Amino acid sequence: MTYWRSPIALHLLHLGLLVRDQERSLRFYERYFGFDPAGARRYPDGTVIARNLDGFDLALHPGEPAGRLPAFLHFGFKLSSPGDVRGLLARM
Repeated sequence: MTYWRSPIALHLLHLGLLVRDQERSLRFYERYFGFDPAGARRYPDGTVIARNLDGFDLALHPGEPAGRLPAFLHFGFKLSSPGDVRGLLARM
């Protein structure tokens, strides 16, 4: 199988999520994933964008998610070890 390769290095730097409660979501992503609510920017359309120490932007768009989402939809963060993953899940 051949995969397409970009002639330039591409890095995912932004993720937009639809959330019911921005303040609650912002606290969650601060507590567990290191996003900075103090530096979060608010935009006229109601979007709040917070950044983590890696420079990744998380956009929290206000709204009501449409119905039940498929179980396969997800995103991931890298931790140092499987034990760290289990520890984070236990805290959550």
